[in-house]
Amino acid sequence: MPQDKPTMTWLARRRLEFGVAILSGLLLLFALAPLTLITIPPGSVGVLWLRLFGGTVFNFHYGEGLKVVLPWDHVYVYDTRLRRLDLTISALSGDGLEVKTDVTLRYKLNPDTTPDLYALVGPRYESRLLEPSLTSEVTTVIVARKAVDLYILAHDDLEFAIADGVRKKLEALDLHRSNSGALITIVSFTMRRVILPQSLQDAIGNKLSAQQMVGQYDYIIQRERQESARKAIEAEGIRRFQEIISSSISDSYLRWRGIDATLRLAESPNSKVVVVGNGPGAMPLILGGMEDTHPSPGPTASEGSRLPIGAASTPSSASNEGSSPTPQPVAKSSDRLPLPEGSIPPQDAGKAPLHQ
Repeated sequence: MPQDKPTMTWLARRRLEFGVAILSGLLLLFALAPLTLITIPPGSVGVLWLRLFGGTVFNFHYGEGLKVVLPWDHVYVYDTRLRRLDLTISALSGDGLEVKTDVTLRYKLNPDTTPDLYALVGPRYESRLLEPSLTSEVTTVIVARKAVDLYILAHDDLEFAIADGVRKKLEALDLHRSNSGALITIVSFTMRRVILPQSLQDAIGNKLSAQQMVGQYDYIIQRERQESARKAIEAEGIRRFQEIISSSISDSYLRWRGIDATLRLAESPNSKVVVVGNGPGAMPLILGGMEDTHPSPGPTASEGSRLPIGAASTPSSASNEGSSPTPQPVAKSSDRLPLPEGSIPPQDAGKAPLHQ
């Protein structure tokens, strides 16, 4: 007990210094944590750069998770998942027209070559490496073809040619310091849209419309030919029907059908005029709407006079002098009935007496 008392006295005297030291250490640790504790996100790798021991470390990369490094070293994170690069490229076609195209390049980084990519290209590899190579290859393909061919030809062949050309350009750069494969793997290339000059677009649209009109006329001609064949078949059927029927229909059957039709018309409530034929085989003719709605007030049969149709009345004896004669309506030529044999025509009524 007598020996522990001086120790407790020393600790009691130094406890303030210990507290300050511990607090300073914690503050320093929190300050250096962002520099020493590195988190690698999913689908990414980390490239280590040593400040004091040779710079970039090749043939090595950090995987996913939390990593601890020295505060004066750096870890550069690269996303190795599938990435997409969209560009709008303008170039002159083989016939001198300006053509714009929207393209999409899908690619991914090789994890084993990310140290080479960082050391030789840097973090901005898209603008320094991919965009120039892609623009150069697309321009080369557009210049080699006419603008109309870019619009009409299948894009699959063009896309394959451009993707293969970009791949070869990247391989020709020889940006390798290790034998770990290609820096960037080209997955696919797509031409989303080809924008031609407005005048050329209008011309192509008119041409396609004309082709559709030609197809429509071909369809109309085919339809009319089928309609003509249908009418020919129908006419042939009618002709055969008439040949079969004409051999079985007699004059007595037709006369009976005519009499039956005449009776049916005569029984109808409409007013009509019946004209009887004068031949042995003639059928009665029925004319409707022939009655006169305004009958003329001429002499009747009881007065003993008989006037032909269309003849005007003459003045009577001297006892009727001074009185104006009453005009009689003249029947139209279309309304005149046949005159009996021996009667005087209307145009000669004024030239001959009524009774001989």
